[in-house]
Amino acid sequence: GCSLMSTNRTHTLCKCFHLTGFSTLMDFHDYAGESRPLEITSIVCSMASAISLAITFTVLTILRSIKTDRTIITQHLCIFLMISHILALTTLENIINFYYYQVTCAAMGATLHFCLLVSFMWMGIEGVRLCRMVIYVFNLYNWTLYYILAANIVPFIIVG
Repeated sequence: GCSLMSTNRTHTLCKCFHLTGFSTLMDFHDYAGESRPLEITSIVCSMASAISLAITFTVLTILRSIKTDRTIITQHLCIFLMISHILALTTLENIINFYYYQVTCAAMGATLHFCLLVSFMWMGIEGVRLCRMVIYVFNLYNWTLYYILAANIVPFIIVG
């Protein structure tokens, strides 16, 4: 995990012992990549996650018999989480190469930010959908279009 080293009115200094996204973002001293086994483990696990998400999306797309708003939400969540994993793999490994290309780095960061916000929105929408299923048992109105609009427009406004 991460631990607090020192703090004052303007700065907080943390020391992290892992290569998750938070510690990589907080790495001001280029410590990322010093532990090769952890780096390889992070890459392999992220690749396995992206492949699993692609398989899940493919299965949900092929099986038309289970086409409900729940599967649509899961498909969208899989797409944006998979894009996030792919962007993280391509960006974090080549951060030195992107250092001089600030526009490319900013575009990758904004895209990653957007994809993660959309993923969080889809998770929240799934929670809202489950809550609505409990409260309104016989709900005949289809909210899928509103879910899609909310999950994409709100993150676009935040990132844009």
